[in-house]
Amino acid sequence: MPTEALTLEKAKQIVDLLPWGQKCPEPQFEGEFDIVSKRIVGEKHLRLDLNTLDGSHLQAIWFNADFDALQRGSNIRRMVYRLGINDYRGEQLQLQVVHLV
Repeated sequence: MPTEALTLEKAKQIVDLLPWGQKCPEPQFEGEFDIVSKRIVGEKHLRLDLNTLDGSHLQAIWFNADFDALQRGSNIRRMVYRLGINDYRGEQLQLQVVHLV
């Protein structure tokens, strides 16, 4: 998905297409991101601050994170993600990591 399409408005449009299920899976996208920082949330989730390769800043959450995957290679990662909305203290775009390569 192009960086300019990674917006809260686009995430809301996708949420409006609910419900997702077995015959109608939630859309997933892929891209490359620079991991700027990471911190554990709860015991097994990871909050990531990301930059796109063109310099835009985004936040992501990785539920039940594979911590070993973060130890390999550089900070630039190819990622499969969903567009989500973090509604804690207002609405913000939040990528939901599905898989990190």
